[in-house]
Amino acid sequence: NLLSVYVDAVFFPLLDPLDFAQEGWRLDFDDEQAALVYKGVVYNEMKGAMSSPISQLWQHLSTSLLPDTIYAHNSGGDPLAITDLQYEDLKRFHRRFYHPSHAVFMTYGSFDVEEHQQLISEQVLCRFDKESSLDPLAMQAAFPTPNLVRTPYDIGDDESVERKTHALWGWVLGETGLASDALEAQLLSAILLDNSASPLRYLLETTELADAPSELCGIDESSQQIIFAAGVEGTDEQNIESLDAQIFAVLERLANDGVEPKVVEGIIDGIEMAQRDIGGNSYPYGLQLMSRMLPAVVYNQAPQALLALDEEIEALREKSRGTDFSRELVQRYLLDNQHRTRITMYPDQQKSARDKALEQQKLQTLRSKLSQTDKDALQCRVEALEQRQNTEPNADVLPRVTLADVPRDIAKIEPTSAVNAGVPLFTYDRPTNGLFYCNLVYDLSLLNVRELELLPFFTEFLLELGCVNDTYTTVQQRRASLGAFGAYSSARNSIANIDALSGRLVITSKCLARKSTEVLAEIAQILPQARFDETQRLSDLIVQERVDGESSIVDRGHDIAMVGAATGLTPSATLDDYWQGPLNIIAAQGLEKQSRQEAGIEDLINSFTAMRDKLISGGCKVLCIAETDTLNEVSKQVGDIAFTASMAREHNTDRKHLLSGVPAVVTPTAWLTASQINFCARAHRAVAPGDEAVPALMVLSKYLQDGFLHPAIRESGGAYGSGAQYDAESSTFRFFSYRDPRLAETFDDFERSLDWLAENKQSERLEESILGVIRQLDKPKTPAGAALSAFYDELDGVGYDFRQALRAQVLETNYEQLVQVTEQYLRHDAQLSLVTDRENEAVVADMGMTAARLS
Repeated sequence: NLLSVYVDAVFFPLLDPLDFAQEGWRLDFDDEQAALVYKGVVYNEMKGAMSSPISQLWQHLSTSLLPDTIYAHNSGGDPLAITDLQYEDLKRFHRRFYHPSHAVFMTYGSFDVEEHQQLISEQVLCRFDKESSLDPLAMQAAFPTPNLVRTPYDIGDDESVERKTHALWGWVLGETGLASDALEAQLLSAILLDNSASPLRYLLETTELADAPSELCGIDESSQQIIFAAGVEGTDEQNIESLDAQIFAVLERLANDGVEPKVVEGIIDGIEMAQRDIGGNSYPYGLQLMSRMLPAVVYNQAPQALLALDEEIEALREKSRGTDFSRELVQRYLLDNQHRTRITMYPDQQKSARDKALEQQKLQTLRSKLSQTDKDALQCRVEALEQRQNTEPNADVLPRVTLADVPRDIAKIEPTSAVNAGVPLFTYDRPTNGLFYCNLVYDLSLLNVRELELLPFFTEFLLELGCVNDTYTTVQQRRASLGAFGAYSSARNSIANIDALSGRLVITSKCLARKSTEVLAEIAQILPQARFDETQRLSDLIVQERVDGESSIVDRGHDIAMVGAATGLTPSATLDDYWQGPLNIIAAQGLEKQSRQEAGIEDLINSFTAMRDKLISGGCKVLCIAETDTLNEVSKQVGDIAFTASMAREHNTDRKHLLSGVPAVVTPTAWLTASQINFCARAHRAVAPGDEAVPALMVLSKYLQDGFLHPAIRESGGAYGSGAQYDAESSTFRFFSYRDPRLAETFDDFERSLDWLAENKQSERLEESILGVIRQLDKPKTPAGAALSAFYDELDGVGYDFRQALRAQVLETNYEQLVQVTEQYLRHDAQLSLVTDRENEAVVADMGMTAARLS
């Protein structure tokens, strides 16, 4: 079904002028018809995307390094240029480029290959005449001298410009479609930036001339030529030359001294691990394989070379023995390479005003040239679009999946469990392609409220600090040679009680199977032996966390708005705010101020030490996923590893629910930042995951999203996205919009969706909504990913039996249940929140919302 839809959409789109007006851009009158305004989904989406300084910086990097190629252009469209695109331009572009002679067809799965090829032939190839393929994309010619770029970005007119400059150095390294170039680029990037002990990252993290490394550090393989970048954010223009000298001093030193062979060997092991890794649950494996091959296919190289890298990796190992190879890489790719750029992106308090004035001037000029006939024609187009948006599309033209196609049962995955030397051990024998996964799980119930507020910082810093007598750089080097380590915390309501909350801290590891015993020994000591007395390192990490939090606001504005709207409704919703919402960003800002004082940093060290001791005293569970031989080895070893006695014993204190007795948190509901676009959210207290109303709430979210919210907020309102969701972890129901040009009107649409539901009983819509929920429940998982999900589902009380029952209830949901849960849970006690531009402070006040600056 998807194949039929995809090939029809790609090769035979209707491309109606009204689609262009809705999805691209159009002219419209404002409410008083006194002035013209620009509208359109992509226009608004790109205004939101390019509000992010990091997005602007990336575009400057690509344009500066590849100025004579297609990659010099903003692939989503520069908002200032989008309105130059005309409908006929789009038609001509499609006619020229969207021909099967220019296409690559890739399929993966259990369907017969010949069946797929027959469908492609019948539905596409037989309906076209053959054309010659397009000429190969031109490579950017190497620069004779490095490029220098200085460019502004917008900050508020009342903001300080101090320490707000971004500086980025970029190089073109080789061809994305060549396996040898790609592997050498990965190796070079890892040598320089892999962890805090890597020489270039160490400089970028510790220099007093900047606050944090740039988010763009590393390699970018999204264009035909590989780009390597490194830089900083939070600096001043007068520091750029000094930073330049520091960076090239590091590179000169590496070109002279090289890197220890064991460091390079560990990096190549990591590359091999990435090649073997079929992932967890985030991205389907088939698409991963296609993504690996695609550069070679598109750029006329051998695709199999990027798919089966074993020979190339072994060749890289052979070349890398000794220090000469690492020295040569740095010299050839970075020091001798003139195809590089340096970008200085400085803060400009007036840029936004200039951009808006330019847009208004353009609109006023257009308005002045409109005759009455032009105005009437424009109004007719606006009305035609509104009529089309209000017309129900004919869904009968699409192939359908029905509830009859949905399997009733799900697979059951069970571990082998044992207690080894007092340590609860859970193992899953799964095909992992030669990898070993190990997680340690600690209970959070002994932490107090202040410690829970600090937990996201504790978790983020845990693997960035030293261990016993080893400094953080020594620890980072050792762990990088073993595998990949991580840490995160999570919490959710009890399945039976919306106010009962439990949580865990999880330390994760992944490695090649031959290193499993070493990794098990290493992961066991991460928490018990963690040290927090490296005060300068701790201070640096806090600054980096503040910078990362503030720079992420525009990219995840809808998440911040949803979490801000839900805070206080349930204990877990409040914890969400502490961990990933507006309160988390504010907490990072407060920690930075606190860390500037000796007493403040000592207080934080004491808090982290107390948290570590409490977590250890609560005991831990050990989860291992691997193939049979590896599991047999590690199972023998668990009893001999340094899982301390205090670590393994059960704590005798009665464990309370997290955040018990904590009142609802009252926070400002409109968060102001630098954004050309808005993110709106509304939240309601719902029910615990085990409540009988949950299946209906899950289906309701799809029914409202596809039936009303998408047409009203995206198609008519011009937002890039919108939706509704029942969130099981916080037991709340949330509405949201994403990159939205509107404010009050969107909140009105959230409410109007409930009235729409009461008047729109649609059997096909109900079936589609149920299928949408089942699709989420049935996301394909890799063998290791399925084991991870099964283990944590059982810990949360939502294991196989629960999920099987939930699935059956979702499939039996009816329209009357949707109306019932709407009236019971969504007609009252709504909490609103939004992320918007600082210039909208007066608008927010008129809406009756309290405002607060987030950045």
